[in-house]
Amino acid sequence: MDDAALLLALDTCEYLFLTDIGEPEANCLRLVIEEGQVTGEPRPVDLGNGRSIEGVRAIETTSHSQRFELVWNAYISYTVHNESYQSWDDSEAWSGNLFRRYSRSKFLDYLDRATFADTRYPGPFTHYQVICQDHVIDIAALQPPKARLLGPS
Repeated sequence: MDDAALLLALDTCEYLFLTDIGEPEANCLRLVIEEGQVTGEPRPVDLGNGRSIEGVRAIETTSHSQRFELVWNAYISYTVHNESYQSWDDSEAWSGNLFRRYSRSKFLDYLDRATFADTRYPGPFTHYQVICQDHVIDIAALQPPKARLLGPS
């Protein structure tokens, strides 16, 4: 599969988990993302104070989960958020589901104020976002990532 097909496969997963992040070289970002799957039998979850939620099932990586490697050979900036604190609003515009490409975002607004990166230097760039169960990763880069399927977990 080519990069575009793999990114589409990643985007169509129902759940994702970030399992590895690093810089194999200076200013090169590598993410390993695993597909999450609903597992187990439905069960109640106790919320305390006599309250509970019925029919809850776990979301986990399994031996059948796809593993994706995404590598940006160069980036302008990236950030990782605890997904519990991520917010979106109507001023942002994107395409995609769990692998997004933004045309307007608070991250792009931040980069405009915090860096001198623009369409002249280093050139037109894109805000990519990967939404995982515990993390949200924002990346600004000139090119989309190189994608590779590492296989099932």
